[in-house]
Amino acid sequence: GIALLFYGTGAIGLSFYLFLTILWNIGSGYNEFSKTDNLIRIIRLGFPGKNERLFLSYEFKNIKNLKFLMKQGLNPRCTIFLVLKDKREIPLFPAQMFMSPSQTEKKAIQLSRFLNVPLENV
Repeated sequence: GIALLFYGTGAIGLSFYLFLTILWNIGSGYNEFSKTDNLIRIIRLGFPGKNERLFLSYEFKNIKNLKFLMKQGLNPRCTIFLVLKDKREIPLFPAQMFMSPSQTEKKAIQLSRFLNVPLENV
């Protein structure tokens, strides 16, 4: 009985967390690429409170390359990462944004041409 109470309480807590994550649209946002300012701005939404909005800004000169990652299998996924010179990898598109592999690849090629950086295919 106590085990079922524990698991039931945990499941209700997890479902409440997931419901609020969907309701508040956590992780959504946009990317801004500015050739005039030579800046990439990444804006994402977080949980309400102190860190509600996440603003990341990087100069073009700090970009090493773009990385196109395509994973096959049970949970297939295509992602474009911005690789900085200090070896940080920043995903450019939110997890909620689902695109086909061909669309993601076209977007990665367009972006690498726009930023004038190499594209690494993994």
